[in-house]
Amino acid sequence: MGRTKGKQSEDMERPSPDDPMQATTPGDQADKLDIILQEIRDSRQAIEKKLGSITIKLKILKDDQKKLSDRLKQAESNVAEILPTHNENKNAIERLQQ
Repeated sequence: MGRTKGKQSEDMERPSPDDPMQATTPGDQADKLDIILQEIRDSRQAIEKKLGSITIKLKILKDDQKKLSDRLKQAESNVAEILPTHNENKNAIERLQQ
């Protein structure tokens, strides 16, 4: 068991080749950090582009919602105008049928 524990601690002490802070020289560290920084910039640009796309879609949806709301109000107004006439006609037909 003692040997296994020793092996595990050796593994933990070994620098990861992907860890920029464990690079062999300061130049290697700087290169790896530059790569990571560029990946972060690329990710940020992708996120900003996606956010812009979402913002545009949201504006379109708000515009569509406004148009639909206006159409609903117009339809309600039309029904309010037609309903009394319809009811009057219905009552007149019923009176004629009696």
